[in-house]
Amino acid sequence: MAMLKTRREASTATLEPVGVLYGCPGKELERIVAFSQAVDVPAGRTLYEQGRIPLDFMLVESGHAAVVVGGRKVADIGPGETIGEMGVLDHAPRSATVVARTPMRVRLVDAHDVDALMEAAPTFARAL
Repeated sequence: MAMLKTRREASTATLEPVGVLYGCPGKELERIVAFSQAVDVPAGRTLYEQGRIPLDFMLVESGHAAVVVGGRKVADIGPGETIGEMGVLDHAPRSATVVARTPMRVRLVDAHDVDALMEAAPTFARAL
């Protein structure tokens, strides 16, 4: 039992600095952990491809990614940012391709869980 608590504390601690989670109460962070999956992404991996239907979005814990539109880099994404949430919320195709520039650690939220997550974590929902 103590092992699970330690893991949960470690997981929620990694979420605290994420910009959209700033100010979320601990209970909401726990709910976000419950609705998401931690994923390690190698450098060079394409996270999202422009024009594709969104199936999930990500909260970046560590690492950096490049946002590319029409073959041109338009932005960098790093810790404390989200990737792909607009396509999921708007039910619209991906507006950009996103490629990991460095190894990354992200929390993946499935599109099917978004409504339940928004209800369970209203502070997070308002920040998005």
